[in-house]
Amino acid sequence: MTGYREEYDERRNIAITTTIASEFGELEMVGYTAAVRDAPRLDIFGVGVGGSILSEVVKAGNALYFGGMDKKFYCVSDRGEELWTFPTNHVNCSPAVAEDRVYFGSFDTNLYCLDLQGQLLWKFATKGMICSRPCITPAGVVFGSKDGNVYCVSPEGELVWRFQTPGAITQDPVLYKGRIYIGSADPVLYVLTLEGRLAGKITAQGAFSTPVIADDRIYVGNFDKNFYAFSLEGKKLWSYKSPVTIGTRRPLYHDGVIYAGARDGCVYAFRADGRLARKFVMQDVAMWMTPATDGELLYVGSADRNFYAFDLATGALAWTFPTKGPIHSSPTLDQGTLYFGGWDANLYAVSTDGRVQWTFRLSMSSPAPIEPEEELRPAAQGKMVWQQSGSLPEGGERYRRETLGEGGSESVYTFRSEYTTKSQYTMKKR
Repeated sequence: MTGYREEYDERRNIAITTTIASEFGELEMVGYTAAVRDAPRLDIFGVGVGGSILSEVVKAGNALYFGGMDKKFYCVSDRGEELWTFPTNHVNCSPAVAEDRVYFGSFDTNLYCLDLQGQLLWKFATKGMICSRPCITPAGVVFGSKDGNVYCVSPEGELVWRFQTPGAITQDPVLYKGRIYIGSADPVLYVLTLEGRLAGKITAQGAFSTPVIADDRIYVGNFDKNFYAFSLEGKKLWSYKSPVTIGTRRPLYHDGVIYAGARDGCVYAFRADGRLARKFVMQDVAMWMTPATDGELLYVGSADRNFYAFDLATGALAWTFPTKGPIHSSPTLDQGTLYFGGWDANLYAVSTDGRVQWTFRLSMSSPAPIEPEEELRPAAQGKMVWQQSGSLPEGGERYRRETLGEGGSESVYTFRSEYTTKSQYTMKKR
């Protein structure tokens, strides 16, 4: 049975439709699509229980790792056979695989670490839902949480440090030249050292997405409907103003061109100097995923239920692959096969010429309903806290060092010096 209910959101002046469906029909999609286009930010936490897939697939060896909104984390062979599942809560962030370990965050507020056979090694609790992809760094595993903190956790599951912001963190951390870049809903793009210190920050009128960084330039979308390029020192190099939000997830950088999906159903291709090279046109929202390319074709999914392949050089449509629901999962390209999840509760394996190789059905066949939340900004002050890991003698106490996060000036773009004076820190001896 298919149905829906509609509520009016006075704050946004839009109707919100919650779907209860085995497949998405035309009426069910109208209200939700309008809400996505008009919302001031991404309501990633308002997704209910169902078989939908938002997670990007990570391929390691012959196995595919991804999360579902059916409260399970999956490992599937590259032939479409289930190898194992791990019970948790909603998993809409992409996992990270490193040194025979799988890391992923969950709506149950935990970061999980499993071995490649699906056995739990440890879990680390935060105070908020997690939909930030873990980033493996020399300091540890770095990720963000709805509680407004950026966490760094050791390979053994111990807290190394945390950096507190005033806004929920839904974006992925990016490691580049010893610095961690991550956006928050406050709205600031933070630059942190591997020790958890604030190295700089960039502010705008809206929340930043996950950046892509190449050739010492930061390319990033923002909910203020600008797509930006910054230097590593935080100087704005250029911006592109659009009627809609561009790049709410990590853009793709390929051969000097930046590709970012947008709410108007297009993927925008920018040259490094800010000129718009071309647009790849679809029928509906294409903003929640990172496109993929093999150098000849650009591959991307859309909320119009289709997966697209475009000629990279001309923007001409090469082929489409229809599904039974919106596509918000970034495609993973490996050896001529594209892997991506759908809102219709299927994981797809499609060849680069558009032929289906196999599909894998999740444990729940009904799509996840969507009920956007009201607020993403926890009542926290900008503060950094880090803690030494390791065992302690009985009665001992790990030392904690705290300092208020450095604020910016009134200007739109600010960048702060890297280090804080030693007098601002206190240490408690063990």
